[in-house]
Formats: sequence, C-alpha cells, structure tokens
Amino acid sequence: MAPTVSLDSSGELVTTVRFFPPKSSSFVWCGCSAQASCELVPTEDNCIVVTAEGRFDLNVCTFRCVECNSTFHPLDLDNLVHLGYWPGTITNTKYIFAQDLLLKWDLLQKRLPGSSESGFVRSHEDLSMAKGRVWWPSIIIVKYVSF
Repeated sequence: MAPTVSLDSSGELVTTVRFFPPKSSSFVWCGCSAQASCELVPTEDNCIVVTAEGRFDLNVCTFRCVECNSTFHPLDLDNLVHLGYWPGTITNTKYIFAQDLLLKWDLLQKRLPGSSESGFVRSHEDLSMAKGRVWWPSIIIVKYVSF
C-alpha cells in the first residue's frame, strides 16, 4: 500500500493528503497580526521529507494571509532553512531533510568514526518500513544529499 493511501472507518482504501509544512509551524512571513490569519492553499506538488523518524511522502502547500494577501512558499531555500529543513540540493526540493537528521548523522559520525553513511541510511529505511511507511532506496538518498 502506498504511503498516501489509508483505510477509512468502513475499510475502504482512500487517498490521504498530508501537507508540508504543517500549519502548526510558527513561522510568520508577513507583518500581520498572527498566523491565525493565514489559509492553507493546496498545490499539485509533492515532496519527500526525511526526518529522524523516517521518510514521509507529503503534499506541498502554500499559505496565503487573508489580511494582506501575501503568500508564503515553504520550498524557497530561505524558508526551508528557517523551518528547520534542508533541501537535497539547492535546485531540487523534491527531497527535504530535517536538520535534526543531519545533526544526528554528524553526532553519530563523531562518536562512532567507523560508521558508514550507507549503514545510517539503511537503518532509517528499516525505521520507515517498521512504521508502515514506504521503503526509500539508499541510492536515491545518497544521490540527492551529501553528508
């Protein structure tokens, strides 16, 4: 079963939509009163977010302020970094890595100097699969980010 499919209460397969970033993000991009004045605007784009908890396939959204009509695009490099994420490459935001995952790798590498990058990636593949999420091929991750 794909990570974007789940079962509803009657046991039917339904497509689920989960957005990046979550609306609970505390990032305010305009000078208006509060983030409560923003509305979520779904897009057709999707992204793969890799955190210390594994891989998540999410739909991308933008936010629009209902007071001043300005928009916030979370996949802009400055916004991603401010939200605590890092793109796989500067030009490709299909893969997004949480900074806590990169910190975890950095600390692990310093404490266990013989640990391999591929072992670290495979352990997170196992974690994603154990949590019922999709397997993420090591070759793709290593292609898009350099630790």
